[in-house]
Amino acid sequence: MFRISTFAKSLNFITTTTSSNIPKKTLFAVTQIRTVTWHPPKKPRKKAALLLHGAKKETEPANPPGEDVELSAELIDNPFSLVVNGQQTRLQIVFNNKGQENYTVRLVAGVLTNPDNATDIFTKLPTIQYDYPVPTMDHVELEYRFHSEFNPQDLDLIVFVAFTDDKNTRFEGVAYNSTIHIVEPEQSIFDLQLLFLYLILAGIIGGVGYMIFQAFFGGVKSKKNQKNRNQKIAEKQAAQAAIELKTYDESWIPEHHLKKPTRSASKKMKKDDKAD
Repeated sequence: MFRISTFAKSLNFITTTTSSNIPKKTLFAVTQIRTVTWHPPKKPRKKAALLLHGAKKETEPANPPGEDVELSAELIDNPFSLVVNGQQTRLQIVFNNKGQENYTVRLVAGVLTNPDNATDIFTKLPTIQYDYPVPTMDHVELEYRFHSEFNPQDLDLIVFVAFTDDKNTRFEGVAYNSTIHIVEPEQSIFDLQLLFLYLILAGIIGGVGYMIFQAFFGGVKSKKNQKNRNQKIAEKQAAQAAIELKTYDESWIPEHHLKKPTRSASKKMKKDDKAD
């Protein structure tokens, strides 16, 4: 017997048997029927818009700064625009607010680009987050730092400053756009960093050499020292034993035998011996 069940969202074909007297061929055909599930096509979902703090559905590009904002920057203690690999490069950024609006610096970021094509970005530099207010008719100084570990070459350094006003309007301006020269550090025998490195390496090599010497030759020296120490202890014990043997009771010996003979007495004893 066959039973067809229909659901709201699926259609199932189920096979059941109620008698065991079904011929083998029919039973084989029945067992080949499987459950088939039909799902209606899903309706396309609408894209949900995510609004954060009154943000618009589509992100608008940042506005360029107005005439009341002046951005400038320069490399600190670096008049030749040299960026030395392995050393920190610092820029001083000046945000000058000459208008009647209050601004807040949000972030400072930088990129290195190809000097012949500004759209060809060589690498991105770190982004520093800020929340620095700039009141009306005032200015602030910010510092931007980055490290270089690139091959010596000339690249354009572009530093951006993003800021907002009291209405949360986004602005973005360029504070620095100039060519820099990436160079390797100068090598000198009087370099303090190299001298310190040489001292550390010398200490490590000396320590390893001392450990090797102790591993192979330290045992012989320690055996000699132990032998000398044992010999000194034995001599000290022998001297102490000799002193103890000399200790005896002198009360029964006459005093004139215990006293050392004087010089005149010894001469007299010699004369008596000759007279005999």
